[in-house]
Amino acid sequence: MNFTTVEISPEFCSFFQVIVKRWSKVDESFLPESKMDRDDVERYVQGVRNYDFDQYLGAYPVEACAKWQYLAFYISPAVLERLEPVGKVIESQGAIEEQRKREEMMKEDGAKDMEGEST
Repeated sequence: MNFTTVEISPEFCSFFQVIVKRWSKVDESFLPESKMDRDDVERYVQGVRNYDFDQYLGAYPVEACAKWQYLAFYISPAVLERLEPVGKVIESQGAIEEQRKREEMMKEDGAKDMEGEST
């Protein structure tokens, strides 16, 4: 399979959508965009477009870059939608376990309430 090398210029990057996510240590999940400061989001978007964060990135295998750039053109919104988790929420295993424990406690409390009513 042959891959065409695609050069991405700084001007081209302005067409990419930059998605900013902030992790909540309390909820162990990503905050909804509505709970994020719009100025912070815009500052990060501009930082990505200005390559401000590149100095902090690890080494990237340059020989794979052309392949990724070529393949990235085939990622459509429909493909992303199929790959997103149900409910579009990414959570840590800890958050899932916490939710499970809360639900179990609520069931137990409900069962105790039902027992108290029947006696």
